[in-house]
Amino acid sequence: MQKLGVIIDSEDMYKKFKDLLNQEFFVDKSNIINDFNKLIGKDGSCNVCITKPRRFGKTSIAAMLTTYYSVGIDSQEIFDKLKVSKGKSSDETEKKKRNRTI
Repeated sequence: MQKLGVIIDSEDMYKKFKDLLNQEFFVDKSNIINDFNKLIGKDGSCNVCITKPRRFGKTSIAAMLTTYYSVGIDSQEIFDKLKVSKGKSSDETEKKKRNRTI
């Protein structure tokens, strides 16, 4: 039997993301949302697989994406304060960082 997907509890992920935001050390990786928006397109027919080693923030990214894309959660106030609201992709941000250090 083929597994079709995993249902994510948006309330649970929202709570996880809010907890992450309130931690002393929070790294804003929300610019990846702009990359996702380009990747999935308008019809949403694209499947995305995130593979990273242990402890690289897969659950944090999943919580952020679930909070951002969930219809039942009003998250605009949260994301207005993060990098995603600037409209730049993570590639553009990384290029700027590299250019500053050269």
